[in-house]
Amino acid sequence: MDKAMNGDLFDFGSAYVRRALVGFAAVYVVVTIGTCTHITSPLRWAGLLSAFVVLVLIALRLQAAPCGLWCAWLLTACVVAAVALAWWSLPTDGYGVLQSGPATVGGVVAFTLLMVRGHPVVAWCGALTMSAVCVVWSVSRGDGVSAGLNTTLPAYPVLILTLLSLGMLRPMLSRIVELRAEVLRAEAEKAATKAAADERRRHFADFESRARPMLERVAAGDVVTDGDVRRARLLEAQLRDGIRAPGWDRPELRKAVWDARGNGTEIVLLDDGGLDNLPVGERIVRHERITQAVIDELDRGCDRITARIMPPGRTELATVVVERDGITERLDFDHAGGVDPEAGETSGGSGVSG
Repeated sequence: MDKAMNGDLFDFGSAYVRRALVGFAAVYVVVTIGTCTHITSPLRWAGLLSAFVVLVLIALRLQAAPCGLWCAWLLTACVVAAVALAWWSLPTDGYGVLQSGPATVGGVVAFTLLMVRGHPVVAWCGALTMSAVCVVWSVSRGDGVSAGLNTTLPAYPVLILTLLSLGMLRPMLSRIVELRAEVLRAEAEKAATKAAADERRRHFADFESRARPMLERVAAGDVVTDGDVRRARLLEAQLRDGIRAPGWDRPELRKAVWDARGNGTEIVLLDDGGLDNLPVGERIVRHERITQAVIDELDRGCDRITARIMPPGRTELATVVVERDGITERLDFDHAGGVDPEAGETSGGSGVSG
């Protein structure tokens, strides 16, 4: 909802908004030059030019990205200062009401952008301050309070309509944000489901390519060698891993486990579903981290390794218990991705607590 009220859904970065601001800037310049041809003082022209540049920079800043509260107050102060500079740069002799129009409208445009960006209170404070400054300017010229108020009063219908429009759009924007988040979640879940299904198909295809030749030989009555028996046991263990530990079912881990079991390492993989309830992005990152930890331990060589994804609600996300040369080392992975290794000698094998 904050993003919606900050104007993201209005596509402030679009070419249409840029063209509109460029068009207004062009009108600003044309009106200022056309109504101020009688001004000959370089200092007054410098003031008018400086005010124009400041207003353009503020509009570009608000068009480019949302701003925080302190930034909004700073921009508001700059708008009021720029408009005041433009007003005080106008001479008393030959003054026409239209001469103050470009700066006034420029301030209104800036406050409107600020309101759509999610800071209506700041924008209204700026508009009221601009009116107060205009009254001071008008009185200083001898034109009176009413003249100063008349200069800025036409701005308020625009601000009121903007505020009313945002009030009516607020529920719609909130719903749009919710729908957008739901669509993103659905797409992420769909992509994750498709990736998991593709991975399972590749897994079964790989398993079939390994198991089919042996099954065909058994069916044909061929002699089964000791190597065939070892291969069959490896295939059985791999199939068991896919059933009871789907959370560990990744190609790089399957290969590392296959090679390690072939070298005599005892490997137990367990999955109690602790990863299933995590958001898709976080689940991928955590999964890669704990998987890589198991692969690294297998590459180092060990006698036995038990890797378990813990049940939901546990402090640890996963544990990896490694036995190597009579030493048992336990790696605990928390939900933030940290690892807490605990090593110590044991006289017997290690297990995994429930």
